[in-house]
Amino acid sequence: MYRYSPPKSNIWGHSLRNMEPARQKGLFDEFLQQAVAEHSYNGGSITLFAGAAPVFLPLAAQAQWGHVTSDDVQRFEQLLGVGAREGAFHSLTNQQCELALNELIRNPALLPGAMFLQTIDISKWRIEGQPVPTQSLIMLYYGMKPCLSTFLQFETVDEFEFVKRVLADLQFCKLNEKHLKPVKQRVKKNTK
Repeated sequence: MYRYSPPKSNIWGHSLRNMEPARQKGLFDEFLQQAVAEHSYNGGSITLFAGAAPVFLPLAAQAQWGHVTSDDVQRFEQLLGVGAREGAFHSLTNQQCELALNELIRNPALLPGAMFLQTIDISKWRIEGQPVPTQSLIMLYYGMKPCLSTFLQFETVDEFEFVKRVLADLQFCKLNEKHLKPVKQRVKKNTK
């Protein structure tokens, strides 16, 4: 068995540069069609950074800060049916995640001032058309820092190569073999 995860020096995962949420969602949906046989949404969260950019950010980042207002936060409260805590909405359901993502797609002016996270559990890969069990997790970050965090499990290197090829062909992200590590199996000691 093998595990693939980003190095600790790159905790956010694979940068998607300035990818628009509609494109990111479309590529992920295509990835699910081609390489995933079974998955479930494990919730998400969104934070809307209203007002001026924090002074600790570099000037270039401050210039890109979104134009999120308290009215935008109130609109999301109505849309999601829950109150925000300092502009943040935690433990969103799949339906709430879909509503939040669609709102970000419709209103791209919010993107530099919003960070939306969606977590997906993958329980079966679709390798060459065949379902293969896995315990994998993908986290999608939309908005101010679009990226894809991958915590993947494979039984064989060939499974990894297949998923790597699908992601590369979609031009979504590139997996690097050096982050694929064999899982050490524990040997049970006989206690008799």
